[in-house]
Amino acid sequence: MSKELFVFDHDGTLTDPVATHDAYTDIFENQFARATGLPREVITKYIEPERKELRTSPEIYGWENDQGFIVTPATFDTYVLNRIAAKRAIVKMREALEPNIPDQNAVSQFLGDLHYASYPQLDPFYRPDAAYTMRELLPLGKLVIVSSSKPDHLLTKLQPFLRKNNIFDDNIEVRGNAQKHLISPNWERVPWSMKLPGLDTRDVLLRRENYGSIILSLGQRPYIIVGDGGEFDLITPHALQMKTILITSIFTPPWEANFFRTQSSLEGIANYIITDLGK
Repeated sequence: MSKELFVFDHDGTLTDPVATHDAYTDIFENQFARATGLPREVITKYIEPERKELRTSPEIYGWENDQGFIVTPATFDTYVLNRIAAKRAIVKMREALEPNIPDQNAVSQFLGDLHYASYPQLDPFYRPDAAYTMRELLPLGKLVIVSSSKPDHLLTKLQPFLRKNNIFDDNIEVRGNAQKHLISPNWERVPWSMKLPGLDTRDVLLRRENYGSIILSLGQRPYIIVGDGGEFDLITPHALQMKTILITSIFTPPWEANFFRTQSSLEGIANYIITDLGK
């Protein structure tokens, strides 16, 4: 029996994006309130309309990285959504003369500090079929989890989950710091960009060198790449002519769902892989 290589994203892919969003939003807003001294209800009053606006028109709003490139829809996940909503809310809070609001030059650092204070407090909400999927796939090969998060953050969440479900990690590898949001203009392994049908406001950028290089360094061509963000997790592997599956959720924009092969559950992904492999 040949041993395959499966590459999965972690947050939003192995974990439940809706439960994570609810919990992270609560933590994030509490941290915002603590940092400014404003009541939590005031924070919610300003941020919630911005989240709603971003989710209403995901084709318009994107996450602009520090290089000035739009690298994913603003609604990609709860971390991006809350960060961009908070950035927009801060402008309106400043206009309303709310106290202790960071000035324009300090906003990026302020939002970064909020995230790094919030993320470690977030419990891991693994999807109910995550354990099933691991148990089914690990006998067939190796699972590599590739994430932009720090490896120690991932392991802090993953290891208790594996122990609880009696899953041995011999064939599981964690690769963090993938920096999927960074674009390397001079990386010519893939084209600069491509059009996704249904997304008419911009092209999607392919040259995510650090992420692509991690996948290419695994020593074996992955059988499949699985992620919850088409543009974030899958577009570079797609450009490298690798097979991909998008696991969909309420955050999935329609153009990504129409472009990538999709499943709505990890169990569905596992069963697809098993059937495709003929096992």
